[in-house]
Amino acid sequence: DQLAAEKAKASAALKKAADNVAHLQDERSELLRKVNSMLLVSKQRDHLHQENQRLLMEKRERESR
Repeated sequence: DQLAAEKAKASAALKKAADNVAHLQDERSELLRKVNSMLLVSKQRDHLHQENQRLLMEKRERESR
């Protein structure tokens, strides 16, 4: 009957949408991991740059004496 067919169609669409949501959540999690890794590397880079600048200043001070 038509009601059962429409119900089956709606159930299939709902399952497809739920599967798509699950897939998008997995992609989001992966992207967040990548972003967090990049943020960590960026912070490390900034720290190393600051340390390098400090060491260069110390070297120049020693050389100018």
